[in-house]
Order: sequence, then structure tokens, then C-alpha cells
Amino acid sequence: MAVPAMPPTREDIGSGLFWVTLRLARATDFPNGSSLRGYHMLAPLDEKGHLDPLRWLRQRDGCPVLRFWAGEPLLVGSLRHRAGGRGGATWIIDYDPGAVHDEEADCRLDGHVMEAGEHVTLRGPDGVSIFRITGVSTRMPAGVRRQLLSSGQALPASPHRRAAERRVRPRPHAATASS
Repeated sequence: MAVPAMPPTREDIGSGLFWVTLRLARATDFPNGSSLRGYHMLAPLDEKGHLDPLRWLRQRDGCPVLRFWAGEPLLVGSLRHRAGGRGGATWIIDYDPGAVHDEEADCRLDGHVMEAGEHVTLRGPDGVSIFRITGVSTRMPAGVRRQLLSSGQALPASPHRRAAERRVRPRPHAATASS
């Protein structure tokens, strides 16, 4: 079983990474929404609460998304910003970077403020759905670690931690000359 990475460090939070929780607000089968269907995403937000493409460039491998859907396995992907779409670029949730069309495209997240109580629209495997933002925090939501442990999935390590690991390399010991 894979062991999830630790929550973001202070350095991560200082770089504008926030856990955003989305829950199904309403759908044909769920007119009152569902707290058992949604997403947790570690997203780069600017000072006004908008997704920030420049911060994403610095974090691109450290923006995991977890799709939890009652009765289905947990899906772990990444938040990506790519060329094309309205305004010249769009946000997607990519579950397999090597596959074509596995992502949840047309995430209408560009103009939204990521703030509790706001609504966003996502086009996923079940069509277009409206989600309510139920939380924005620098702390990992309690359910994320539990979901990862129960599914055996690993959360990608933060980009700052990987960079720090690359900088801290063991230095070869200098041979001591004996006289």
C-alpha cells in the first residue's frame, strides 16, 4: 500500500497553494446535491482567490486533484493549465498525462473566486455538473488522508519538497591522508 505524502509545508503555503473542496451542488439524480461526490484539489491561488496560471507553472507537478464519488474508486489526478479554450487557455483535471482524453476538460474555473459558498461548473465523465465550494484552506482536509489510505493511492509530493531533496545530496567524504 502506498503511503501518502505529508501535507504542504509552510513554504508551500507561502507559494499560494490551498486545498479547495468541491461538493456536488445539484444534478439530475441529486437535486439537493451530494456530500459524497466531489473533489479535493491543491490549487495555486492569487491574493484575490483566483486560480493563478503563473503560480501553477512553478507548482505544475504539485497540484493534485482527488475525485471522490460514492460507489466508485478514488481518482487521483493533477490540475493542469493548457492552451486553448475560452480566453486562450483552460484548466483541466488530468488523470493520466500519457493518455489522450482522460481528463475532465472545460473546467470553468478561470473567472471564479475560490471561496466557500461559490459555485463552479465541471465537465466530467458524468457530463456537466455544478459544484459548491465548501472549503478553502492551507490545511489538508481531514478526509483526504483517510481516502488515500483506504484506496492505496499516493498523493504526489509537493514540488518544494522534491526541490529540497535534490539540493540536499550527500557529499562524498574526502579521503583523509594518513601520515
